[in-house]
Amino acid sequence: ESEINSLKRESEIRLEGLGASRKEMEQEKEKQTVRIVELEREVFLMKEKSVEDHSQKSKLESEKDILTDSKLKLEKEAKDLKSENNILQDKIKDLEEKFVMRKHEADSRYQV
Repeated sequence: ESEINSLKRESEIRLEGLGASRKEMEQEKEKQTVRIVELEREVFLMKEKSVEDHSQKSKLESEKDILTDSKLKLEKEAKDLKSENNILQDKIKDLEEKFVMRKHEADSRYQV
């Protein structure tokens, strides 16, 4: 009977140990579940940020394209204005030369 009591006691101690181990396992499982949920949330937020970043990138690229087009138009306009300015300067030079020639002609008439 004492052997039976001893075996019962040993069995109870083992069950208590298993219960403690099981409780620890449950706690660890719960910690891991919480961590999984945290990681899933982080992944979701990263994906969401990636979508926002992509949208922002697209918006910036579109704005860059618009500014590039505008820059090219302004460069062409500047080139056209420079060309027009050169033409006008040539006309002014021609008129100045004609003026000087006519002045000399007029001066020479009055001297005679």
